[in-house]
Amino acid sequence: MPTAAPFVHTCAWQGTARSCSDWSSFQIGVGLTEEGMAKTDEVCEVVFSYINMLIEEGPKEWIYEETSNVARNNFRFLSQRQPDDYACSLATRMQVSCAKRRPFWKARRAISGAKGEGPESAVRTLPRAVRTLPRAVRTLPIYPHTCPLNSLSFARLQEYPPVEVLSGPYLTTEYNPELIASLASLLTPDNMILTITSREFKDKTDKTEKWYGSEYSDEPLDADKVKKWANIRMPADLLHFPEKNELIATDFELRNEQVKSDPSVKYEADVPTLLLNDNGNKLWFLPDTKFKMPKLNVMTALNTPLVYSSPDQFVLSQMYASALNEVLNEFNYMAAMAGASVSVSGSRKGVDMT
Repeated sequence: MPTAAPFVHTCAWQGTARSCSDWSSFQIGVGLTEEGMAKTDEVCEVVFSYINMLIEEGPKEWIYEETSNVARNNFRFLSQRQPDDYACSLATRMQVSCAKRRPFWKARRAISGAKGEGPESAVRTLPRAVRTLPRAVRTLPIYPHTCPLNSLSFARLQEYPPVEVLSGPYLTTEYNPELIASLASLLTPDNMILTITSREFKDKTDKTEKWYGSEYSDEPLDADKVKKWANIRMPADLLHFPEKNELIATDFELRNEQVKSDPSVKYEADVPTLLLNDNGNKLWFLPDTKFKMPKLNVMTALNTPLVYSSPDQFVLSQMYASALNEVLNEFNYMAAMAGASVSVSGSRKGVDMT
């Protein structure tokens, strides 16, 4: 999500956080700066402004097509798995419930095709509350355009029809704007649990969780705030749909044969080939000759003895890597949506980029 607030460090649509036999929940994780912790209300305004914009604009087929293409590419070029693990996962997908209920894939299609019916019956209305927890929480980035049909899980009651047992968890097979809009309409402030996690709440809570002993407090959300968030809008130049993703792969031609036929390259199949060795810069290349997949790993190492010359230099190198990741945040989001990633990290020898 494009961020319009400098105090919002990261915002990740986390998709289905919980999925049970009769309800699912959608989670959005927001990483805050120190300033952002003091402006959580404004953060909620940004989030619900974006959600309200999505609802008003309605589903976009080009977003579905992008997601579908990436899913198709990922499925087409899946990495090889351990046979026993793969067999177990397939067996799980083929399970049929002993209960007298339709397989989930039939129920799913009935929901999407039933006249005047939506998925509300499959989604539990969540109580309105705000929780303050003293512990840090880990947020996992799940992408915003994930097909909502897979969010409704009936405990794997033959979740996919037989012809989709292999592809079911990976591919999206139909564009259903009515169902998408119906699910989006449930993302409202009065259907929300707002959880704020910070060390600032240490010794300020009044309850203890039974099983893990986590200390917390909870209270109802302010009705005036809920009403405001339900109707808030921000200017279109601040919040808008992302641009079309130019990073999605369309050319899957392997380049191995071209490298072999180049007389200037001394090509060896089993060991890395040194393509460049100039002024301290070295470029090594090792093609995939076994699986022959159109996948590429680029690993760049910026080596310098200064990193380990003193504690200060080491800390500065770590800060430099963090700053680069921050600069690359928006690009990395688009890369992740296309099935790729960019990461910068500090090491004992310098800075690594993959």
